[in-house]
Amino acid sequence: MLHDFFADTASHCNLIVNGQTIEKVNSCKYLGIIIDDELKWNLHIENIHKKINEIYPHFPRPPDQML
Repeated sequence: MLHDFFADTASHCNLIVNGQTIEKVNSCKYLGIIIDDELKWNLHIENIHKKINEIYPHFPRPPDQML
């Protein structure tokens, strides 16, 4: 997985390792933490909230400042 931290320079280049092209992704899960291409916590917080909501359906949503 290739994270596009420099959108202008990485958008037109391909990363090839051992003859295989590495796919560009917008986010990935690593060691239980969701990392997105902008290094923001939104996807991780939303995922945690979704899991908590499955167990405790009336758990309050995080404030918009956190997302």
